[in-house]
Amino acid sequence: MYQKTRMVIIPPEGNIFPFPYIFHKYQRQLIRTATRVIGSKMEAQDIVTEAFLRYWYIQADFHKESSIKGFLYIAVANACRNTLEQKAYRARVRKEMWYGLEDYTEYKLLEQSQHIRLEESILDTALQLVENLPKKCKICFVKNIFQGMNIRDISQQLKISEHTVRNQIVRGKILLRQRFEARQHELRLSA
Repeated sequence: MYQKTRMVIIPPEGNIFPFPYIFHKYQRQLIRTATRVIGSKMEAQDIVTEAFLRYWYIQADFHKESSIKGFLYIAVANACRNTLEQKAYRARVRKEMWYGLEDYTEYKLLEQSQHIRLEESILDTALQLVENLPKKCKICFVKNIFQGMNIRDISQQLKISEHTVRNQIVRGKILLRQRFEARQHELRLSA
């Protein structure tokens, strides 16, 4: 018969807390907490791993276990908040980006076949507008909006600052909105 055993980790003596001791003691609790907050165990594991990496680099600064625990929980809570904010931001941007398209498709009442052709035409127009963005602007915009990458990952991949990535994405949104509104205006004039 199989008996379940549990590993008991004895805390170290003195003020030095070895990384494996802290890792084994708090990892599961942190993953469970992060999973409850963001709803994805895989993302939670990534967040907790990142928190432990941060702790790894500054572990000599801690002299109490309670300080270490507080640091890890705060790091995980902040990362969860950032993850949720990024998801909400991406959803809002996607909705805003296509808001003009939805308005335009509702502008005229068309038969079903005409409506489908119109949607295809609008989508083609939107994709064409994205293709015509300036090169760096298009790269940052596509990676963020269509591929779902965050600003930090894009900046690391392209070896440019996060500020530059953010500016390029905002520039892309502004250019797309202006160009799309200009196309809508042209279509209204020709109708």
